[in-house]
Amino acid sequence: MLLDMSSLRRPIYERANRIFMVGLIQTACGVGMAILVDLFGISVGGTLPGA
Repeated sequence: MLLDMSSLRRPIYERANRIFMVGLIQTACGVGMAILVDLFGISVGGTLPGA
């Protein structure tokens, strides 16, 4: 959406930017959750890797 010529219009740009930011936040939350799960060893086996 942001690469299209119509994104030069303010309402279209703001909508595309909002969608992009939501995706970015969701990705950051997913990565953060994966790090926390790995850090605390909350897995099916319940053991830390390498322990």
